Amino acid sequence: MSVRPSSGSPRPRLWIRMSVAKGNLIQLAGLVLGASLLYLAAHLRAAGAVRVALMLVGFVIIYDCCHAVFHRATGRLLGIRFRSYSVRGTDHPET
Repeated sequence: MSVRPSSGSPRPRLWIRMSVAKGNLIQLAGLVLGASLLYLAAHLRAAGAVRVALMLVGFVIIYDCCHAVFHRATGRLLGIRFRSYSVRGTDHPET
């Protein structure tokens, strides 16, 4: 049984808000960084643990950036016109 907060619960405080162009640029930079880390993990002559760590960090960065880009792309396909990117805490901290 999960307990959900009432609909009148306050939303988490906004940490940052940025323009769509700036947000897209940051997401693109994140994708390039993540791909670079994966490339480095594949071609670096280092200990296996270092390569695995680079691979995992690269994958997480790519996943996070793709997730945000696809949220925006799906919204646009459904007719939502976004005004900005924003970062804030979770709506469901109890879970």
